[in-house]
Amino acid sequence: MKSQGPNSKEECLPAICIGSLGLGHSLDIEIWTLVISRMRSEKLVMQPTSPRASWRFTVIIAATILLPCLYGFGGKFLEFVHIFRGNADGMFAVTPIVNYLLASLGFFCLLAWATMRGMFHDIEAPKQTFLDTEEWLDHRETETAR
Repeated sequence: MKSQGPNSKEECLPAICIGSLGLGHSLDIEIWTLVISRMRSEKLVMQPTSPRASWRFTVIIAATILLPCLYGFGGKFLEFVHIFRGNADGMFAVTPIVNYLLASLGFFCLLAWATMRGMFHDIEAPKQTFLDTEEWLDHRETETAR
């Protein structure tokens, strides 16, 4: 008589994934690789696209997010400038203007620093570094527990 249980790791994947959620258990990389490959075969994960399509998508998303933000930020900034120039009591507007400029400069400097350090070239590297560090810490924790 044939057993009714799953016969391979691939048949166990949904049960393994559901069983490990919220329990603090980490699955090994081999099982996650099987999960991702199975999801790709079932078209649940986006397949890699051409660089041109990826660039277009990024520009569209950036415009969708950044243009309304720029409109709101720029409008408020101009209001503060008009208050400062037009009112005798408009000196209070200097503080928000300086805050806006310093915050924007700080974010721009962080963006320039990250770009110059190559942080946008290999976006998978931080994930892999994180997983390697987590594995090292888990191993270190088990060693100290002995």
